[in-house]
Amino acid sequence: MKRLAILLLYVNLHLPFCYGQVKALVGSVTDEESGEPVAGAIVQAVDGKSYTFTTNDP
Repeated sequence: MKRLAILLLYVNLHLPFCYGQVKALVGSVTDEESGEPVAGAIVQAVDGKSYTFTTNDP
């Protein structure tokens, strides 16, 4: 019973940190010369903690 209580306490204390991991990075990456979108570029947020890859989606 004591192990179950410790497990539930651990899960409840760490659950808010799991929800805070999703952030939206929005924008476009274009080629400097042609002005066309670049697919597969890695975009990193200013804080250095978040990053994503660009796609062909408009």
